Amino acid sequence: MGRLTTLHFLLCLVTLPHVLAFIPTDLKAAFGFFGTSHETQTKNAIKLIWKAYFGEGAANIPTAAMTRALKEISGANAFVDEDQEKGELHFDGESFTEGQERLVDFANWTIEAVRNNDSIGARKLLGQALHTVQDFYAHSNYLEMQLAAGSKKLVPHPGLGIEGTMFHPLAKTVDTCKPCENSIQCTEGCEKNLLPAGLTSGYYGGEPNYPKPSKFKCSHGGFLDTSSLLFGAPAVYFGQGINKDSKSCKFSPHVDFHDRAAELATVATRLYIINTVTSKITQQQRALLFGTDLGAYSLWNDYPEWWDYVDDFIKLHKREDPTIVHRRATALRKGWHTFVAAKNVHEHGVALARAVARDKFHPLQFVRRDLPENLTDYSGWKDVATETGGHVIKIGENDDIEKTADFLKMLSQPDFAEILSVAGVAQKDAVVDFTFSIDSTLESLLFSTSGVGSFELFYPDGCRYPLDPSANKYVHKRELSDNIAVNITSVPAPGAYKISLRCNGDYTLSISGNSSLFLAGFQFVEIRGRPGHEGAFPIFGSPVTGQSSLVEAYVHGNFTDGAFEFRTKGNEFIVEQSAIKVDTEVLHHGTRFEGESTPIPTDEFMVYMKGVNDKGEEFQRALIHMISPSHVKLSLPKAEAAMLQAGKVATVPVTVLNVAEFDDTYDIFAVDEKDVITHVSQNQMLLKAGETGTFDVTMQPAQDAVVGSNHILVSVKGRRTRGNKAVVRAVIHPEPTVTPDSEITQHYYANETEQLILDMIEQDNQGKLLLGPDDFVWGVEVSAR
Repeated sequence: MGRLTTLHFLLCLVTLPHVLAFIPTDLKAAFGFFGTSHETQTKNAIKLIWKAYFGEGAANIPTAAMTRALKEISGANAFVDEDQEKGELHFDGESFTEGQERLVDFANWTIEAVRNNDSIGARKLLGQALHTVQDFYAHSNYLEMQLAAGSKKLVPHPGLGIEGTMFHPLAKTVDTCKPCENSIQCTEGCEKNLLPAGLTSGYYGGEPNYPKPSKFKCSHGGFLDTSSLLFGAPAVYFGQGINKDSKSCKFSPHVDFHDRAAELATVATRLYIINTVTSKITQQQRALLFGTDLGAYSLWNDYPEWWDYVDDFIKLHKREDPTIVHRRATALRKGWHTFVAAKNVHEHGVALARAVARDKFHPLQFVRRDLPENLTDYSGWKDVATETGGHVIKIGENDDIEKTADFLKMLSQPDFAEILSVAGVAQKDAVVDFTFSIDSTLESLLFSTSGVGSFELFYPDGCRYPLDPSANKYVHKRELSDNIAVNITSVPAPGAYKISLRCNGDYTLSISGNSSLFLAGFQFVEIRGRPGHEGAFPIFGSPVTGQSSLVEAYVHGNFTDGAFEFRTKGNEFIVEQSAIKVDTEVLHHGTRFEGESTPIPTDEFMVYMKGVNDKGEEFQRALIHMISPSHVKLSLPKAEAAMLQAGKVATVPVTVLNVAEFDDTYDIFAVDEKDVITHVSQNQMLLKAGETGTFDVTMQPAQDAVVGSNHILVSVKGRRTRGNKAVVRAVIHPEPTVTPDSEITQHYYANETEQLILDMIEQDNQGKLLLGPDDFVWGVEVSAR
């Protein structure tokens, strides 16, 4: 091996991404320059599945809900790279048996979660499984074996992740690799280091359950893999291996195979999803998993118990049992909204409700009886509604359940893009004006208000738009106490419109619409992950005031120009985010923006995007939730908190950093949806300026806990500052299974892989191997049902 100078080595580490598996996210993948990321593989595969199940239109013009579902799945995939101690997550170290059992378990858990109507849990489980599927092709020699056998069509392994099948690795004594001719240099040499022993995968240093058994077993390889130096191997062997994770020969010894491995992994991703999950669930359940909208629904029929509660809730002067205390919110989540009816809920429960609504990108609409004694009881819910883009919906004495249901149904339009979301305080009968843009991508408009006696809408030329349903067939109006909702089903001509609110005091306004142009996501991210394999992941909690933050955003629809800006909730301009620019390299799913924000404001703010669409019309879109900056930074090892095993105790440390220039005392609590938290080690913490502290959250799901997601809220509230809150989307799962021999119908032995490949080549020559561009599964029909 030729020598690398120290300077050359350091330059490589500075200028190239560290790679131990397919790069997790597009940001760290340098937008494809260093390889096809897990994120891209997942998105490309799922878009083809959308086409198969939901039609061409769904694949080409996904809704906001579909976009978020895809982001949740790909995000869970990338998240797996924060854990490099468990080799079976990545099929490292010939962990074929354990990796196969993991894939079978995760498929079954995904099905159980989606059957329990838990879309978040199902997506997180599926995404994590897909990471393992994709790593099989980057870390094993399956691809190289196909090429050596002369395969004209690269075919995924037919048994990977299939229930009733088992993989058996080579014996620890079987040699699988020899030294590279030119080691890790960017010249020929390492692509011929495999021995013809059978299916193998590289060992990686630092995975305690899969230590490299001999120097003639393959290593993963790359500058950060120390396994090649075991057993007294000379330093010249450092970095040798077989991984195909990237297009950088410094980090992937089998760099020449990267593109084909990524292509094969993408096909295998599609096969795994359909073979193990979607072919076993209904079309409605597929729609839940992927976020597609299958049409109309009934609030009343879907949630009868909630309506019974609200029916009693609004019957005035009929008494409830005074001994009953509603300690939790009764919530209805439907369409794009969370509706809450509650009283006497502890502040921790209110905070959790807000966190869950924010996590789901829902506005939280708080439903309450319009009685004088309720004005103070519900102040916490009023704040939550305002912060999440919702309203306080008052039910008057003459309002019955049918009238309430009609009003809420109008609000619960699914997949509407937010255009303007404001709140403020005005004198009674004062008129407050706001301007906003209507563009031709909007198919309908929804205006909703609280604390408003009436409002008027004006054309760009100043003429009044008719909002009387009796005079305008396109206008549908509902009123409930001082709440008004107006749905316009035929949108007027594009231009700058004005809305005038006649206020009763505190007021809120939301303007949204059904549009093909929408802000699919805006999140503050940081480079994080297992050492040597970092990716862009959402920050834990709120951004820190006064500091800049890396931002990742997605916009769907056609536009020619656009820029982000921060505004107050009263719609006052704060600052434009000119450094957050379009990434022209990532074109597979919407328009991606990335860059660094200006210093985060001290007070809460809204995120807006303004621009010009492809027809030259001005448009505006908003992120519906307010951003609450903080003077304290939270962090935790997410890899430990993301998966909770039923019946098993898990303790997670949370780190608190006081970034303020003054000392502060913090009140601490943690709360979750399913009561798995059993202990928080501290309820109070004093930190000096710049000081760091730690507290532990102990959790134990019940032994019979249902598979699915559990939102865990961690709150650190400063006495002198707003503090910080963060949500962990944990997934509860049962104990992993060990497949009994009696249930295994197909065994795949590593030393028989070459014969398996030859058999598939023969099937292909005879036209029996059905795996063309539009073929998805081995013998399973793909159909919408």
